[in-house]
Amino acid sequence: MALWRIRAYHLENRSCPIEDWYEAQDEDVQAEFDATLTTLGATVDWTDTWQFKVLTRNHTGLGEIRFKLQGPPVRRFRPVGIWPPVVEREFILLLGCEKRGHVYVPHDAFTLALDYKRRLEAGTGEVYDYLL
Repeated sequence: MALWRIRAYHLENRSCPIEDWYEAQDEDVQAEFDATLTTLGATVDWTDTWQFKVLTRNHTGLGEIRFKLQGPPVRRFRPVGIWPPVVEREFILLLGCEKRGHVYVPHDAFTLALDYKRRLEAGTGEVYDYLL
């Protein structure tokens, strides 16, 4: 049973960065992302699991969903989103990225996510349910 509502941010031009990222991934990445969202959706407190991390410092206000494919090579992914302060147990996906060592692909993923967060807070774009 899903305890969380997972949503996706759509830009003012109706494109959806998380859906665009998802569609560009191979089936193994898509399946692992879907499984991770299903697990998190049924988890009361995401901070009690490895699959989620609250970001701090320059990225305060963002959270990353974490999953990996064992490989070889091991591939690590970090879709990024926010939780609206007025809605309990809702997470809005902003974009997806891959972590390679200490480098993110795209390299400006968190800067872009913060920009999307600001746009959303300013009332630009729309949020829709993210369908698995």
